[in-house]
Amino acid sequence: MISALYGLRMVAAGGSSVSKWLFAFAESLVLSLALMKRVAALGARAEKAYVAQRG
Repeated sequence: MISALYGLRMVAAGGSSVSKWLFAFAESLVLSLALMKRVAALGARAEKAYVAQRG
């Protein structure tokens, strides 16, 4: 969702002058950053549950 919105922002700002390579690179970069953030959040949540379970 975030990468799609960022891509839409890029197209709106650059118009038709945005190259396909730049668009593809930016989409993959934003998507990978969002996925890394999600994985880190899930890892922190699992660690917190593990600590709470041990007491």
